[in-house]
Formats: sequence, structure tokens, C-alpha cells
Amino acid sequence: METTEFITELLQLPPEWEVNEINFTEESARMSPFGKSQKKEVHISIRYTDDEGVCRETGEICPIYDYRPERTWRHLDILGYNSYLYCRVPTRHDIAILWQGVKNSLGNVVSIPVPWADDDGRHTKKFDDYAIKVLKATHNQTKV
Repeated sequence: METTEFITELLQLPPEWEVNEINFTEESARMSPFGKSQKKEVHISIRYTDDEGVCRETGEICPIYDYRPERTWRHLDILGYNSYLYCRVPTRHDIAILWQGVKNSLGNVVSIPVPWADDDGRHTKKFDDYAIKVLKATHNQTKV
């Protein structure tokens, strides 16, 4: 199994999304009481491969309209590496959201949700879910 296939399986990406590029980085971080620590990261670039998408407003199949500059989401660590997802998302003139866009028959540019994050999230759904589980397990709650 290729690395891109492995990461695609881990992320559970639908067929119209593919892992485009994977980069690993390792560098020495600050000194701790236990010695030097390593900063290890994996950077995963994802792209939408289809030239059409379903319009959320009308339900029709529409061509992709435009893309935004690349966005970043923090994902769960993979084998001890801090993981980051990158994807280009479309330009939208009225509001800024994290989606691929299609232009429907009404002339509106409408978004296609990315499968790994909520509308305005900077973390993946899996990262958020894990963080919530950790907080619940540690009973880390502020009392009023």
C-alpha cells in the first residue's frame, strides 16, 4: 500500500477527494528537563478531483466554479507526528467559509462541504471529538 493510499484510508476520504502530497518534517525543538525533544510533523495536501459537485441550495449537479487560497486544519496526530491537512477552497464574495464551490442555474456560487471539518473549523472533526473526550475523561471543567 502506498503512503497516499494509507493516509486516504486513515482520513476516510470519499472518492472525489484525494491526498495530493505528503511531507514529513523533523527538527530539534527546545531543551526540556528530559533532554532535547523532536518536533515531528506531517503535512497532507488534499484536493477535490471531480469537476462537478452537488449544489446545497438546489440539489442540482453543477460545475466547480472557483478555488480559494490553501487553508489549513489541525488533525489528530499520526504515529507521533503532529498532523495538518491542507486544501484549496473556493472564493466566495459574500461570506468566507471553508468549502469547494459550484455555480448553480440561478447564478449563485454555492459551497460543497469538506468531509473532514465543520464550516468554520480550524481543526478536523476527529481532532475536535478527541479533544472533547479527553476533557470529559479528565473532568477538566470550570466551576462557577
